[in-house]
Amino acid sequence: MLKQVMMAAVFAGTLNIFGAGLEVTAADQLTPGKKQINIESAGEANTFKIQGATSVFSKDSMAVDPAKKYRLSGKFRNGSDVKNLRVSFGVNCLDDKKRPIPGGSVDIVKGTETELAADFKADETVLKVKDGSEWKKGKIVVFKADASGKLADLPNTQTEYVLVANIAPNADNQYDVTMSKPLKRSYPAGTVVRQHEMGQWFHFIALNKPLTADWQEFSFEFSGESASGSVPGKWRNGTKFAGIAFYANPGNVKDAVTELKDLKLEEVE
Repeated sequence: MLKQVMMAAVFAGTLNIFGAGLEVTAADQLTPGKKQINIESAGEANTFKIQGATSVFSKDSMAVDPAKKYRLSGKFRNGSDVKNLRVSFGVNCLDDKKRPIPGGSVDIVKGTETELAADFKADETVLKVKDGSEWKKGKIVVFKADASGKLADLPNTQTEYVLVANIAPNADNQYDVTMSKPLKRSYPAGTVVRQHEMGQWFHFIALNKPLTADWQEFSFEFSGESASGSVPGKWRNGTKFAGIAFYANPGNVKDAVTELKDLKLEEVE
C-alpha cells in the first residue's frame, strides 16, 4: 500500500488554481490510493462521496513559502449508516522536484545517530552498528545521515521502510540490528545511520476525527518549517510544494461512505 501511494503521489493533474491557492471542484481532481475505489459526485455542487477505505490526494499542488501563511480547509460528513466513521485531513508535502516528503523521512528518533561498524550487503538482514544503546524495535533506519547533528540530511530518502525487529549487543562491544526483512541496498562501514519513526505518509493535522450526518468543517493554518518531525501548523522540512490529502473510511468498512466539499489550500494574509 505504501509503495502504491508513493508512486501515485507524484502524478500531476489539473486542479482549479485560484490566485495563490488550490480548490477542488471536480471528482477527477482527486486521486484515491486504491485504484478500485471511485470518487463520485454526491448530487450537490462541488460535493463528492467515497465508498471504501482509502487515502486521497489532489493531483496537483501549489508552491508554498514557509515565510508566508496558508490555510487548509474542507468539510466532511458521514454519508452512510455506518457508526463511528472517521476521517484524517491534511496536506501532501512535496520537495522542490515535487517528490513526496513522507513522515518517515523527517520524523527522527533523537539520540540514535551512529555508524555502521561493518559493510552491509544487499539482501542481508543484520546491520552492525557502533552504538545501538538508544535504538528501539519497530522503527526504521535511514542511511547517509548528517553526522554533525544539524539534520542537514532531512528530508532523508535513504530508507526502505523496513522495521527493526531486534537490537542486541555483540561480542565486539557493538550492536547487531536485525531488520524484519532483507534490505535491497548495500552500504559501506562508516556510513552514518539514524532511526526514524515510520510516520504518516501525508501530514495529517486532523487525525481520526469522528464524523456525523452533519457537515463538519476543518480549518488549519500553516506557517514556517519544522527542523524535524511532523509538527501541526508547520511544513515538513524541505517542503516547497503542497497539495490536499485525507484518509476516508478507515477500517475497511464495506458500506462506509464519506462525503466532502469545499476543499481548499490557499495563501492568507
